[in-house]
Amino acid sequence: PSSLHYGFDNKIWGTVGYSGYHGSVKFNQGAYRFDVDGKNIEFMGATSNNTWGLGFSENNDVFLSTANNTHSAYLGIPYPYLERIAQPASRAIDKIDGHYAMHVVTKNLRQVDVFNGFTAAAGHNLYTARNFPKRYWNRIAFVNEPTGRVVHEAILEPKGSGFEEKDGWNFVASADEWFGPVHSEVGPDGAVWMLDWYNFIIQHNPTPAGFENGKGNAYINPLRDRTHGRIYRIVYKNAKPQQIKSLDRKSNASLIGGLKSDNMFWRTTAQRLIVENKDRSIAPQLYALIRDKNTDEIGINAPAVHALWTLHGLGLLDGSNTEAFNVAVEALSHPAAGVRKAALQVLPDNSASLAALQKAGLLNDPSLNTRLAAILKSADLPASAEMGAELKAAAAMSQNSNDRWIAEALKVALARHAQAADAHAGHTGQGKTGEGSSSPQAEGKADQVITITPVVNAMKFDLKAFTVKAGTTVEVVFKNIDFMQHNLLILQKGSMDKVGAAADQMAQDPKGAEKQYVPKMPEVLFYTPLVNPEESFKLKFKVPAVTGDYPFICSFPGHWRLMNGVMKVTK
Repeated sequence: PSSLHYGFDNKIWGTVGYSGYHGSVKFNQGAYRFDVDGKNIEFMGATSNNTWGLGFSENNDVFLSTANNTHSAYLGIPYPYLERIAQPASRAIDKIDGHYAMHVVTKNLRQVDVFNGFTAAAGHNLYTARNFPKRYWNRIAFVNEPTGRVVHEAILEPKGSGFEEKDGWNFVASADEWFGPVHSEVGPDGAVWMLDWYNFIIQHNPTPAGFENGKGNAYINPLRDRTHGRIYRIVYKNAKPQQIKSLDRKSNASLIGGLKSDNMFWRTTAQRLIVENKDRSIAPQLYALIRDKNTDEIGINAPAVHALWTLHGLGLLDGSNTEAFNVAVEALSHPAAGVRKAALQVLPDNSASLAALQKAGLLNDPSLNTRLAAILKSADLPASAEMGAELKAAAAMSQNSNDRWIAEALKVALARHAQAADAHAGHTGQGKTGEGSSSPQAEGKADQVITITPVVNAMKFDLKAFTVKAGTTVEVVFKNIDFMQHNLLILQKGSMDKVGAAADQMAQDPKGAEKQYVPKMPEVLFYTPLVNPEESFKLKFKVPAVTGDYPFICSFPGHWRLMNGVMKVTK
């Protein structure tokens, strides 16, 4: 478990990598949250591989990074919503990074895969203060890559209801072969604080010739360091002095001052302390913050966002407090899109909130990000034929139906308001297994069934070779028991290096993952898509008529050099 954050919703958020979580619930790599007392853990979305980065924007957008070739991702719809329409947890999070390569200052890199790209990305914290230049504000995230010795600036730009990442080059880079940044975030002073692992060996198994792997498949090297580390503080030379040095939890004036800070560190800290105090006498001062209609230079009123979630944490928005409810309803028309979003998210799940949501017209909010939140909120409210009709009308709008996240959210909401959603009845989601055929002749019952799995943590197939007869129909059952995505491609004889090189080149294509890292070339005879951990795919095909050795590989960037085998075709 890593990247623990106190969330806007007064819960603890975090990520977990390959180890997963097998407790009251079971899930593999991705994002989760739980109550501050450690109870009620929820799986929020699955990532494609080892995960070490999580960050919030000032408007409560959730971003992640993973170690292997997804250095920026966006959590668009939490898995508990998708589960209602039988969609897998992997649909909760999308890869949004817009480029492949790191910008290193030395070529002395030791990487296992995703060569020259992000193969050990960690952290995804946005710049959420106002001490740095304006271009950083709530827009640039810091992604650390210890194998490349860089801290990358990931520029996050709105794209429909979600986001896309653009290459902002580097925030920090070094040629020191021990430099290994693993975490960067805004401190209480508005500067960026960075953790340097400071280790010559970063990854567990970039095993050179002559070395052996030990426990956990980590190669044995005396240069592994378990003692040293560094902390850096990066300061903008023209930064204004930070006004707040500490907060007094016994002083409401101090805590309200924290909520008014232009640094999210202090706002979040003040919110947490107020909620922990459980002193509702501070409510009128929170109301005043929420009713402030001003916005800053980038259209945000962050104090109002935090004040709304503070009311929620104090239990004042459970439907029993009329004044708090009315203040939140007023905020549904706030000029700041982030405040409107927070207001609808904190409202109680009752009929009064349903009426307020309909009256405010947020299903047509000009901010598609806020519109997405409104549609998801409607899925938590009492079933209503009128709301169902509005949702059905919204689904007919091309702006909504063409939006990646809104289109999916409408399915969730329509499933809730079923009276007006008859046209959508019978929806079925994607299951955990798939079947496919890359040969139109591969129909009917298979003459032979072969099961192949990856070797856990080893980046190898458990089967190095299998034999089939020319012209027969074969079904390969590919079960992914590893902790990251893999696929399986069967290639033309003698073409492994050519196809592998083409697959590596695809890694530099931002849409390479959408294309399953399968090169479009005649040498690729049959293939599976990328198969997520704990999922499987059945690949049925007609064996070529020509005998010989046909290689099979995993074409995830860099994997094909180790993950390969041979299909032997005989008469």
